[in-house]
Order: sequence, then structure tokens, then C-alpha cells
Amino acid sequence: MGTIEAVSRSIESIDPPHGFDIAVMVSNKSSGSNFRALLEAEARGELGNARIKMGIADRITAPALQHGRDFGRGVAGIRYRVINGDTEAFRDFFTSEVATFLNTQNIKIAVMAGFNRKLNKNFFKEYEGELLNVHPGALPDENGDPYVYEETGEVLPWNPGMMTEDAIQVSFDRGLSVVSSTVHIATEELDKGPVLIRVFEKIVTGDTPTTAYARLKVKESQGLIQAINSLAR
Repeated sequence: MGTIEAVSRSIESIDPPHGFDIAVMVSNKSSGSNFRALLEAEARGELGNARIKMGIADRITAPALQHGRDFGRGVAGIRYRVINGDTEAFRDFFTSEVATFLNTQNIKIAVMAGFNRKLNKNFFKEYEGELLNVHPGALPDENGDPYVYEETGEVLPWNPGMMTEDAIQVSFDRGLSVVSSTVHIATEELDKGPVLIRVFEKIVTGDTPTTAYARLKVKESQGLIQAINSLAR
């Protein structure tokens, strides 16, 4: 298996448990737009009794964590490296560390907002809260049938395992009239799980995947707010 290096944690200004606490898990490469949108929604009183407690990335220097600092919230970096070993074994180790940290912090909902480390099945066995994911595609209905957009009758792509840019491109390649994203409860099956809300943005003349997704991101944030409110009761 190789040598497992202890996961390093860098933590800033973490408050005690508050009640219905939420952590937002971001990428070290992303802008953190959903993280900021949730912080702003809380400031406007739109999250009910839920509170954004912290941001988490796989390194404390992630630019997106600055949103948490701007709002006086805690931030944490949980980092590991693979050293001459089995990548899956290291993922097991890292996954358990993330789950333990969230449980210790009494996090009721963890939101995947671009977090760029894969969490395996151990996470879902060990983490005691709900994990939400925002996926750039229309997850199927519960019976497994592809999602049909009622307004046009178009079958919208699911895009499992695809990165955002590639997933949005699929709608353009198929000549569809909309791009879509799904807020769902994540499970150990990649990009599957109970659907909380789907959001859509029409493709207009002159659009590119970048311009269409810029508008869709706003609706993703709105969908996250609705989803959190439906769970934080």
C-alpha cells in the first residue's frame, strides 16, 4: 500500500456548533461563487435557521476560501499527498479524515461546490449529515428515465462524471434550447442521488457554453438556497 502521510489540517477561526451548521466545500481553482452566494443569502435572512459555518478546501490557500474570511467565517484546508503508494488507499484515508472533521464540527449539511477531491463510499458510511452536490446536467427521474424538459419535450443530458465545461458543451453539441444543473443529495454512486431541484437556462442567439453557464450559475445558487431551506427545518 505504501506509506500513508498524515493528512494535514489548517484551520482558521472555527466557531463552536451553532445549530444547523453548513460547510461549503470548494475547489482550490474555483472562484467560489456558490459559497459567496450562500453567505450573502444568509446575510439577507434567506437561510432560515441554517448557518454557513465554514468553507473547506484541500488547501488553506484556495482563493475561494476568502469569501468565508470576508464574512467572518471559519475556513479549513484538509490536504494530503500520494507518496509511492496506492491511490485508492490514500483516498480511503483522506475520505475518512474529511468525514471525521465534518462530524466533529457538527456539520448537518456539506455542500459540494467544486470540491476537487473524490470522496469514496467510506465517506457516506461515516459522515452523519447530508452531502449536497450541484451537478451540471439533468439527473434522471427516480425510475431512471432520462429527464424530459416539459416546455419543449427535449431530453436533457445527464452528463455523469463530466466536468462543467464539457457538460455544458453537450447541450450545444446536441442543439438543445437549454442548459441545466441539478441540486441533489449525493450518494456513493457518482452524480446520482435524490433530486432536490433542477434549474434551467435558455440558450440564446450568440451564446457560448461560457456565457450560458454564467447565467446558469446564478440559478444554481438560487436552487441551493431552496434546497437548504427544504432540509434545514
